[in-house]
Amino acid sequence: MKLITFNQKGITLLEVLLSILILSIILVTIMKFFPQMGLMNQKNVDKTEAINIAKEELIAWQKNKEINSLLKLNSVELPSNITEDADYYYSEKRKKKFNIHIKINKKSDLITGPIKANQIHIQLLNDNNSVVTEIYGYIIVE
Repeated sequence: MKLITFNQKGITLLEVLLSILILSIILVTIMKFFPQMGLMNQKNVDKTEAINIAKEELIAWQKNKEINSLLKLNSVELPSNITEDADYYYSEKRKKKFNIHIKINKKSDLITGPIKANQIHIQLLNDNNSVVTEIYGYIIVE
């Protein structure tokens, strides 16, 4: 019986085309994930930016002397950027690409002592009016 031997000096066109096909299938599959990863990265960047803005706003409102005196004295004259109802003070503004909604409770959560703590709720919404982040805190009034 005679064995058939093949020439091992090169590769055939069929082998080249088959390897290109396999690599193409793998690369197309991997490339589908890149737009999704980019979208998730952008959402995470927006969320981080919104959290930082919310923290900055909370600190600014806690240090605001005009709000502090408003809560302390319950004065009738409201600053121009604040509205009210029976239970809350409201304010809205835009910073960067977020709409900021601020709600401050008129009633203190602390009943004892001369110190009052009024709850503040800050929401950041995107252009679709969906909440990106929200934060709660207290404004301490002495």
